[in-house]
Amino acid sequence: MRKEKIMHVIAPGGLAGAERVVLGGIDALRADGEHEVELVVLEERRAPESYALFASAARAYGIHPHVIPTRAQVELSAIRHLHHKLCQASIVHAHGHKALAWSWAAKPKSTRIVTTHHGDLSGNLKAKFYEELSLKIYRRCDLVFAVDEANQARLMQLLGERDVALVENFLAMSAPAPRVRRVKGPLSLLALGRLSKEKGLDTLIEAIARCGKSVTLDIAGDGPMRGALERQVRELGLEHRVTFLGFVDDVRALLETHDALAMPSHREGMPMALIEALSAGLPILATNVGGIPSIVRPGEDAILTKAGDATLMARALERFVIHYPTLAAGAFESAFKTRHRFSAKRWSKQTNAHYTNLIDSRGGF
Repeated sequence: MRKEKIMHVIAPGGLAGAERVVLGGIDALRADGEHEVELVVLEERRAPESYALFASAARAYGIHPHVIPTRAQVELSAIRHLHHKLCQASIVHAHGHKALAWSWAAKPKSTRIVTTHHGDLSGNLKAKFYEELSLKIYRRCDLVFAVDEANQARLMQLLGERDVALVENFLAMSAPAPRVRRVKGPLSLLALGRLSKEKGLDTLIEAIARCGKSVTLDIAGDGPMRGALERQVRELGLEHRVTFLGFVDDVRALLETHDALAMPSHREGMPMALIEALSAGLPILATNVGGIPSIVRPGEDAILTKAGDATLMARALERFVIHYPTLAAGAFESAFKTRHRFSAKRWSKQTNAHYTNLIDSRGGF
């Protein structure tokens, strides 16, 4: 079979899990060499700092995307520009609400469209609107990738089994070598990601306030909730136990220097931060949502609890501290299985197989 051109499209919001998956995924797909792969970026000119982070990471992979500047949610001249670019592709693979909507509007009739549902990660009204819009477009896509079994089942109910495929995320960074963690002093928790409501960090901070001085927390990331979370920390007198690191480029160093990962989210897909942490041998304190239960082994390398309940979170945190040596040993064992399960090579083989099946089922392009 001749090589086809696959065009990935994303409107990056910085350098979070989805963005790292796209860049690492393109790198892995190119290494496979089964198809030609290119990247189109919808650059939001109103947030240049977000694109700067993404562009720097792209250069590190040797990826030189085709950039389409945008200044509005709907911009006809930019959509025409995107249409011209997508005319070169057999398949367009869209990531995120904006990229999906624009790709659907811009794609030629002969071009097939695939999208990855990275997860519904926000609960505000604007996000819900875009999620509903994306769902309508999903029904017209040739294939939707789900990154975890929970979302796969939900999407199959909505779209039908033939139109949904499970393709789990992969480890998109070089994690530190696994080792058994041993605590010296207070247990140092690390939280990674966007500081937004659905991440549940306010619940975790409240739980830490109830747990004596046996735990500290470093929060790496930025976002709209940062001011409110900093006020909460001051009001609870936790300034010496909870630290805001802001955006940190070197996640590997953070995984090396902390004892465990905390993920108190209300909603998750297949969280990259959790995969990265477990692959480095960090035990996990998290909520029982989304794809999290399918990654960890509760009671062996992780303790899971209900989202949004500070009392239950505090109890889980106390158990976590008490049983930490056992959890750390379990996380060391899990690290090697995690690295195999979430390898970039495995992801690229699965993804290319779906591309090829789609091409073959349509009789080629």
